Amino acid sequence: MSEHTRHLRSALFVDFDNIYLGLSQGGAGGEDEFARNPARWLRWLERELEYQGPGWEAVAGRRRILVRRCYLNPQTFHRARPFFIRAGFEVVDTPALTAQGKTSADVQMALDVVDTLNHTTRFDEFIVLSGDADFTPVLRRLREHDRYTAVLATGPTAAAYRSVCDLVIDEERFVEEALGITGEELASARAAAAIDGASPELLTRIGERARDLAAMTGGIQPVHLPAIYKEFREFSEGENWLGFYSLRAMTEAVVDVTEGLTLVGEDPWWVGLVEPAAGGEGEEPGAAGSDAPGDVGLNEAERPALEEFVRDLVGRTERPLSLATMAHLMLDEFGDDLRAFQWRGAGSFKGFLERLDIEPIRISEADTGYIFDPERHADPAEAEEEDWFGERWPDLARFAESIHELTDTPYLSPEQYAVVLSEMAAEINECGFHMTRTSKAVRDRCYGRGIMVPRAAVSFLLKGLSYSGYPLHEAGPHSVEELGRAVADNTLTLCQRAQMEPNEEQEEEIRKWILGGLEGEGPEEVGSAGSSGAV
Repeated sequence: MSEHTRHLRSALFVDFDNIYLGLSQGGAGGEDEFARNPARWLRWLERELEYQGPGWEAVAGRRRILVRRCYLNPQTFHRARPFFIRAGFEVVDTPALTAQGKTSADVQMALDVVDTLNHTTRFDEFIVLSGDADFTPVLRRLREHDRYTAVLATGPTAAAYRSVCDLVIDEERFVEEALGITGEELASARAAAAIDGASPELLTRIGERARDLAAMTGGIQPVHLPAIYKEFREFSEGENWLGFYSLRAMTEAVVDVTEGLTLVGEDPWWVGLVEPAAGGEGEEPGAAGSDAPGDVGLNEAERPALEEFVRDLVGRTERPLSLATMAHLMLDEFGDDLRAFQWRGAGSFKGFLERLDIEPIRISEADTGYIFDPERHADPAEAEEEDWFGERWPDLARFAESIHELTDTPYLSPEQYAVVLSEMAAEINECGFHMTRTSKAVRDRCYGRGIMVPRAAVSFLLKGLSYSGYPLHEAGPHSVEELGRAVADNTLTLCQRAQMEPNEEQEEEIRKWILGGLEGEGPEEVGSAGSSGAV
């Protein structure tokens, strides 16, 4: 076997106590599956976990974990031992050595990792399953020896620890993909009940409207879906997303009954069009046996008028035009025949425009889809990326950004925090708490409020609440103010762990940042603190 096709040689070290307790305390679940079925997540590590180290573009499926060691406390977790032995692990007992239950697992693991560097087999990769920041020097040593490192950390993890490894395995991804724990049982039950009660005819009408808009713009971001749904009286007069209880669940039902629509992506996700198939049922228009005309594309006689219309119209507007508006104007001018056969075989209006020679006019990559003249208009995609938080409260935003860089606390504006916290409280009060399901649901609730908040940001806040001792699992009601204060307190704790001791003024700025949007008052006064809030 040549050097270019050999498998990836990996060594795996598992701090069982740390991962098991982290999964249990963090609310993600899966600790029992982790303990009882290591063969399952071991297969996932070997076949699915990506590798981006030197010389390897994609090695999923070619990884071999040659060293498998699990370190556990036999007094507390002896029941997990046989499952790991059966999966081919060498189990190293690390019993408690102090009255407080402290074991020597970290020291033993560190020594074994360093010893493995001198093994006769040169290992390309070291995988460490532990969130213990005491391993930071070990990871540095591995980097010095040009070895690739991957870490799974459950629970709060020091930024320095994360920064010295090549890959941080996302905890929720590990729970969902490697352990197979999704937490979607409640959502599935609700969706089934909603489908029984919702009108298929209504869902179809909504889907057809969404499909028309997706065909014009190339896709619909989730923050724009509520406006489409509100066009239908039944939706506006109903509640709880027609009984589906979330934007995502309702959209899935709409897509299921609408031919040509599909959900694309995961975080973020959006509604797109099914790509036209070639041959068979998806036979291209004009093929043998099709009722379509022989040529549904643009002919040379049509092009000049279409291209001139686009250039002239966009060249005269004061601002960029949305693709939906442009499509309507072109249909009014040239007739509905223009969008026959999915916009003359282009698949979408955006694709149709891309086939035209409309220089210097350009199509923006903005979420909602725009067409603009770069000589007269700013690119809407660049406008979407502008830091509105920083423009409105520059001093507070700079302070918040420094805290984000130090602690990974999500860089959101006070208004965004208000939306996230209110939707978090509503979701937990209505459905209880499960890390995987709750993080997805809160993200989708924010989409429904017009706020694009990454799931990773929601997960960070939920994990911080859970590990700081906030009783997420207890029956509510949980108030928005309580959650906000707990998030602010946890942010202060993270600052202290990062060796920053906030003074009174900085502490007040952190609370204004997290809680200012909840109080209905913009944190305008905070910006007057000048440089005193700098980290």
